[in-house]
Amino acid sequence: GADLGVAVIPLSLEQSAVTDAKQNISKPINLPLLFKNAIDLADKSGIDTSTAAAVQTDTGTIDGSCGGSASYTLRVDDQTGDFSGTFKFSNYCDEGITISGSVTVDGDINLNTDEIEFLSVTFSNLSAEGTTIQGDISIDATATPMDITMEYLLKDTETGKVKWINNYVLLLTEGTDFVEVEIEGSAGSRFYDHDFGYVNLSTTDPFIIYEDDYYPTSGVLVCVGENNTKARLTSVDNSSYQVEADTDGDDSYETDLGVFLWEDLTL
Repeated sequence: GADLGVAVIPLSLEQSAVTDAKQNISKPINLPLLFKNAIDLADKSGIDTSTAAAVQTDTGTIDGSCGGSASYTLRVDDQTGDFSGTFKFSNYCDEGITISGSVTVDGDINLNTDEIEFLSVTFSNLSAEGTTIQGDISIDATATPMDITMEYLLKDTETGKVKWINNYVLLLTEGTDFVEVEIEGSAGSRFYDHDFGYVNLSTTDPFIIYEDDYYPTSGVLVCVGENNTKARLTSVDNSSYQVEADTDGDDSYETDLGVFLWEDLTL
């Protein structure tokens, strides 16, 4: 329950300065947003559309919103908005997560607004607070809700144990004072844990997190295992959640494991 909660649903960041609702979403969601923010911050003013060269290169350094820095090299086609490049992060802190390591990026920028429309990020040795992460992320920022496709391998640097988030889509909708998060998988999607094997995840009701809260006010996550056995996590309110189990796969949740506090979830 704790590992699953940490991996896919909102979690307290234990930072008094964090007030924006989207910053209170768990690390797998925060990481794509961190990458998108970094590219948004990159100074692309050096791209001169009056020159003959279609593809131009821009380099620079940006600071994290809560510490650290990142250097970047971006190549942008001034006719199409297509871009590619690399970012090197050094204790870079944003969206409530701190990372170090290099990533490669490509995608598409709206040349009129300078905003990212599509983004793909690949990384093989990214460190984030006791975890080494490799994987791929793609973001469609033009979609409503925002479409984030993720595939991660997360290795605990102390134990060497690996978790795998394989081929899941997060649908992220930002309201005026809340964030709504849905999880979608396919037949090949997996959430794998070194000790316990894998389950398939989905939200039967989206998680809703208000901007003044650390935890979701509502939402239901269902985990399906072998022989259609299931666990269901339901947000009772912004301080607690309930866990139930269908241990014989008959679609009836006959076992109530109890109500727990969000704040007691630990990595």
